[in-house]
Amino acid sequence: MKTLQKISDTINKIVSYVGMVIFIVLIIALLIGAGCYTFIYIRRIRKKQNATLKAYLDLLSKQESAHQKAQQSVTEDAKLSPEDEKFMDKVMAYVERELANSDANLADMASATGTSLSGLNRKMKSLVGLTPAEFIFEVRMKKACALLTTTSMPVSDITWQCGFTDPKYFSKRFKASKGMSPTDYRMGRPVAGEFQGKVVCELCTGKISSCTHGTV
Repeated sequence: MKTLQKISDTINKIVSYVGMVIFIVLIIALLIGAGCYTFIYIRRIRKKQNATLKAYLDLLSKQESAHQKAQQSVTEDAKLSPEDEKFMDKVMAYVERELANSDANLADMASATGTSLSGLNRKMKSLVGLTPAEFIFEVRMKKACALLTTTSMPVSDITWQCGFTDPKYFSKRFKASKGMSPTDYRMGRPVAGEFQGKVVCELCTGKISSCTHGTV
């Protein structure tokens, strides 16, 4: 009897141990699954934000209305709801109108888009992954790149065209963003369609030759 009792106790302990192990494995699997889902979700959100940002920055080089340009340029990954699209139309209209205005401020931008400052910041972070100030800066850098590569306009004039008042400060910010001075950018621009790894992408910190965002 004692032997049978010992065997029974041993079996119960083994069953309890195995059950505990299975429970722990299941918990770990659930945690890993949740972590993977969160990672994939965040990547998907960031991909959409980058696609939206790139699409709206690309609008600057086109001549159609903001709404028409958005329809043509925003990819499926960056497809916005009608409400968000209308919001971005207002953002682009304000930014394009005030691009050269060094006194442009976020309070006026919020008013132009019909939101509060906190609402503007929250909406921009959600849609393009940048604060309003960061977005305006990216637009100004995009404009500067276009003027540097398509005109012979002096850098000092480009400074004013892009909403800066000090050429030295403009050059400093441009170099921090693009990895080279405005003059070097103008001289070192690769031929269209050819990547030479000289121009820094606007959407990441890597070289164009190693990023997937395309030319700036």
